[in-house]
Amino acid sequence: MFLADVLHQVTKGFEAGTKVHTIVSSFAETMLEPMIKRYSLYPAKGTTVAHFAHNADQMMITHILNGLFPTLTLVYEAQQRQQQLLSRLEVDELKLYVLSYSMHDLDKILGDKLQTLTTKGAKEACQKVLAELARLNASAFFPEVDDWAYEILWLAVNTQRSRDINLSHYTFVPPETLLADDKAVEILRSGTYKFRTRIESTLRDLCTFSDLIAFFIKSPEDALTNDAATRRYGILDLMGQLTGSQFTLAYHKLAEVRGFLSNQINNATIRYLQNIYPEEQEQLIPYLYFPNGVVYLNPQRRSAPTIDYSSVHTAVEGEVQEACRDLIVEGSGFGFNPKGLLSYPSYLHDFLTVRDFLELFAKKTREGKSNIARDRLATMKEMQSEGYIPPGIELDYDPNERITQLGIFLINYVKLIDKNLGKLFPSLKTDLEKRLIARLGEDIWDEAQQIRSSGGVDYRFYWIAAQYLKTHPLATYEAESPGDSLQGLFNELIDELLQLAEDELKASEDFRGPYLHNLADYIDKNLSFGFGTTPQVEALPDFAAELTGYSNAKKPRLNQLTCTICNSAYPTRQQEEASVLFQPWVYKNRLPLYKGENAGGICSICSLELMLRKILLQDKPGNQGRITVTGKGYEDLELKYFFLYPGFFFTNQTFRLSNYIIRRMQNLKLYEVCEDSSIPAPISLRR
Repeated sequence: MFLADVLHQVTKGFEAGTKVHTIVSSFAETMLEPMIKRYSLYPAKGTTVAHFAHNADQMMITHILNGLFPTLTLVYEAQQRQQQLLSRLEVDELKLYVLSYSMHDLDKILGDKLQTLTTKGAKEACQKVLAELARLNASAFFPEVDDWAYEILWLAVNTQRSRDINLSHYTFVPPETLLADDKAVEILRSGTYKFRTRIESTLRDLCTFSDLIAFFIKSPEDALTNDAATRRYGILDLMGQLTGSQFTLAYHKLAEVRGFLSNQINNATIRYLQNIYPEEQEQLIPYLYFPNGVVYLNPQRRSAPTIDYSSVHTAVEGEVQEACRDLIVEGSGFGFNPKGLLSYPSYLHDFLTVRDFLELFAKKTREGKSNIARDRLATMKEMQSEGYIPPGIELDYDPNERITQLGIFLINYVKLIDKNLGKLFPSLKTDLEKRLIARLGEDIWDEAQQIRSSGGVDYRFYWIAAQYLKTHPLATYEAESPGDSLQGLFNELIDELLQLAEDELKASEDFRGPYLHNLADYIDKNLSFGFGTTPQVEALPDFAAELTGYSNAKKPRLNQLTCTICNSAYPTRQQEEASVLFQPWVYKNRLPLYKGENAGGICSICSLELMLRKILLQDKPGNQGRITVTGKGYEDLELKYFFLYPGFFFTNQTFRLSNYIIRRMQNLKLYEVCEDSSIPAPISLRR
């Protein structure tokens, strides 16, 4: 079952029945598992050995797979387009390439150089290659492997273009064939020799291309601007030779990696670039995936397209909204605090229209099942006994859920009007309040003004709700009593509010989401594109604006908050517990001493990143895995997440393989794993 699943992952993207699909399928069935076991702990570069220590770390299995899969993808795309040179390669010939490239760093595995300058040395090296291939189950992949051992050795040794190579074929001819002149002549006439002259140089180019791709491409721009790409027999030169100058490369790159936000930008940019050329032309093919961008195969040599950044902005916003839509529509994080006041992450305004938001508010109010009205009534009776509420106010009603729902709705409805219209549109606010008073009853409203607020709780609205429901015994839902329900009342009040003040509410600062407002500027400054070998000038951080923000934060009076996470120059607001995944008052190292407010600041870009983490991170698969808590509640869960980034890049195949393995490990209990090793470790690992 595991083998079948792995096979399914690594062959995605290759049409069944094609040469490359056949090779990748056979490789996955026979050699992939022993190769992973054998090479996962061997370094390909960056070891403590002085000769390699200056290089970035890379494991041998990564180096081999990151060379094989991009090259086979190039072969596949070229063969799909009937490109002449690569289309000539047959399955067995491509298998020779796979085996040869897999052996090109055998000296690092064995800790011993492969000596091929003498016939004796070549024979010993050949035996080492065959022994290593036997460990990898190569005979199951290519049954004639023993017959082609010297050819595999020659290609492996000459994968490099300058260091420790041996282009002569003399020492690679089996020594027993040189004992008699007629045998020597025969070997020169054989199919083996004809094979060399026909496509040996092509197989060597594939091996070199694989090595350069896997070794030097650490960031998207390296594929076009690195010396390994631009020099003779570099990546671009070899790609041109292999594809008849038909294929080239392109890339997009982010200047920084923030996490989920970077992922959304990358995904949106991929979709944008895959449709950037006219429909009648071939589109770019995503090729290598980095945390900070993507390298594309460009199957046609043509002028660079014009990048429309406004379209990129739209694509990214759409990607973010699509990723969050289900939870936003459901109102994840939307609720009421113990005082009955609305509590929700402000990013909801980035995704919901004014009408959608108000309808969600009404929906969440109706869904409330707690009977807060009982506690409010008990408190009002105590206040009345202490003389804070006049004795003429009747508190003899029976508290229930409907009183709670109407009371909470009225509290927040009035506050929304006052907060968003009170200063700029006072006459409109007055008109709406008069309409509400007329609906509820002027006598009831005036009498309720004698009920004082206490501890931030507006008790009068629960009393108003109780008096109104005495004379209007409404059901909760319209379906229960058409034309006579709280749902109908809420909808009428919302329709009235929108009819009179929808445009004014849209213009209100509180109804304009702060999260996506600066996203376009962030994209412009951090996203770059490359379609040629000329280095792209990337935007630098706005140091002057960041220094100004830092200076303003240090002012003794009228100081301004800075982002405690990234200190960027983007607009900063006080951290809200409903929006962040930690206690806002903990991370305050950039606040002046003795500041009255102890919650730190957070910029719009960091807010967007935390919003995505809050919405998209899951404790376990499915809806049950959604995490709805924030702030201190989230910290108390003590969840541990592992974010895996490739040290160099993912291909389609290595990403799917890694993703499959990670998903197989979700909710792994380390105790059960370690039990077999007699190492007690009662720890649960969650993805």
